[in-house]
Amino acid sequence: MALDDVYPPSYPLLFTLKNDLLIMHQIEKAHHSLENVTRYQRNSKRQLEIKQISDTIKDALEKITEYLEKPQLELRTLDQLHEQTIKFSLFASILETQSQAIKRQIPFSTAAKTGLKEVRNKFHSFLEGRNDAVLIDWLESIIHTLRTEVGLVPLPPEEPKDFENFPGFSKCVWKLCEHGQVYFTRSIVRDGKDVYEVSNGCGHC
Repeated sequence: MALDDVYPPSYPLLFTLKNDLLIMHQIEKAHHSLENVTRYQRNSKRQLEIKQISDTIKDALEKITEYLEKPQLELRTLDQLHEQTIKFSLFASILETQSQAIKRQIPFSTAAKTGLKEVRNKFHSFLEGRNDAVLIDWLESIIHTLRTEVGLVPLPPEEPKDFENFPGFSKCVWKLCEHGQVYFTRSIVRDGKDVYEVSNGCGHC
């Protein structure tokens, strides 16, 4: 619908929207988890603490959404934002699992409680701007332990995502091989690293 009034069609805009949608997908997952946190809300001290953290995550997600309202083209910035959004989504999943444990009256093991305490400490460091204080793999392992103890199915693994711009966004990317076939070169960002790609040329090349 956003492209209805765009003429001629803006292919670079399509790539920009695709990049932003990768981040919005994580925001949607986080909101789904936080809705369940609210649904299982009780007035216990632990649940009030969970609600406070939940509100903090909601505020962060709102700021990220506002940032994406202006199309972003810097792939490295988007990749970093995507990583941060994944972490917020995983934090939200931990809160959801805690709420389920309270609802079902299932006590966590000593190891799980220790992990939760470490999560809370690292969450505050993360909010202070120390992005490297929290690793995604570590968060996923904590969630796996908690969901197993509560009897919830494991979270599906995340597929690696590439952030990319339309090949014609940069200069000198469209090329002609010696046999007269057009091909392009482009840079993408994958797992925080710049990757140089060349499309397939003709059969002779």
